[in-house]
Amino acid sequence: MKNRKTYARKLTKEMLIKSGIELITEDGAVFRNGKQVIPTQNKKNGYLMLSIYELDEDGNKIKIQMTRTFKGRKKPSNTYIYKVRTVGLHRAMWAWHYGVVEEGYVVDHKNNKHTNIEDYNINNLQILSQRENSIKDCKASIKEIKCRLDKPISYYEDKLAYYEDLCKKATKNGDKKEIHKQGNNIYYQRAKIRYWLSHKAEAWVSQ
Repeated sequence: MKNRKTYARKLTKEMLIKSGIELITEDGAVFRNGKQVIPTQNKKNGYLMLSIYELDEDGNKIKIQMTRTFKGRKKPSNTYIYKVRTVGLHRAMWAWHYGVVEEGYVVDHKNNKHTNIEDYNINNLQILSQRENSIKDCKASIKEIKCRLDKPISYYEDKLAYYEDLCKKATKNGDKKEIHKQGNNIYYQRAKIRYWLSHKAEAWVSQ
């Protein structure tokens, strides 16, 4: 799960301009200080990311002090650098073309893909609340969860009961990590049962 304190922060076109960005095209090309910027790809989730300057409440760049040891010098020296933050290319695109992404809102990819630059075309993006995005992700996940139809439904029902029992024990013991783990297992087993029922029903109708 993404950190909402950083992921869903407010982003405006003005903030992007103050960071030196001059243009973001509808197909995701970004230009800063006369040169095209190549977004980096988050290794963990595959999103394309941009680095922009962190601004204070007055819209000024935030400087932070750091100590560095330069070659040939015995004593470390203090220097200042501008603080930066990373934002998703999709959020930057929406802010650039529509002015703002309000805090707490998500810029969603309509095709549920975000690893290639083609997925960042402005026509493939939409603004959603975090709740709306969670519902959309849930529906997409259910469609993708499949199970083996050659197994009886009792197989998946027994596994569901097993995970539910583990979840009850974890709740009793106050083990939040285990509760979360078994909650995920329960979710996937229920989705598999729905898949089994829907596809078996289709088979029965076809017969």
